[in-house]
Amino acid sequence: MGIHRGALIVFEGCDRCGKSTQARRIVERLLSTNRKAEFMCFPDRSTDLGKFIDRYLKNEVELNAREAHLVFAANRQGVVEKMREKLLSGTTLIVDRYLYSGIAYSMAKGTLNQSMEWAKLHDVGELKPDRILFFDIHPSEVKTRSGFGDERLESLDLQTRVYEYMKMLMSEDEELWKTIEAKKNIDDVTEDVWNAVTSVLSSVSNKPLSYVDINPSVCQKC
Repeated sequence: MGIHRGALIVFEGCDRCGKSTQARRIVERLLSTNRKAEFMCFPDRSTDLGKFIDRYLKNEVELNAREAHLVFAANRQGVVEKMREKLLSGTTLIVDRYLYSGIAYSMAKGTLNQSMEWAKLHDVGELKPDRILFFDIHPSEVKTRSGFGDERLESLDLQTRVYEYMKMLMSEDEELWKTIEAKKNIDDVTEDVWNAVTSVLSSVSNKPLSYVDINPSVCQKC
């Protein structure tokens, strides 16, 4: 019997919504049940390009909206093959932010002067998630959480627009997305996320990987 592939599960939501904490919790729990799993996050600040993005987010360098969008997309494109190898080896990837954040943030800035279809174009060829979990809590309810506002993109106005664009992206492919009520107690959220994650694992283990086409709701099989 061949190796069953891992699942690609993406956590999306506004900043400080709790998704990073939950992603790490879920990876630990998967590992504790003898499942292969890894945590990833975007932007990946470990690469040379990621280190440049880190400086941008800390207001140390400037980029216009188009430059920023392309740099963030390139950061994701640079690890497609690495992600593919891990998934095919049976490792489930729990990913904190992905291309949907890239699209939502670029559109929310209001200075890109391009359509959403243009923003999506630069993610063609990236791996399509098996499931996206949207941590649903309005930015106005997390603005007092520790760390909010520390980086360039963490203003309430921008985060509110990001939230709205996330909802728009979710409406384009509702079967792919699942809403997590992020207002709940942290342990209750973990249980909701765990149930959502484990329901995906067995259902995709024998399915081929899919790649993003021009419209993220359309994919190509490999």
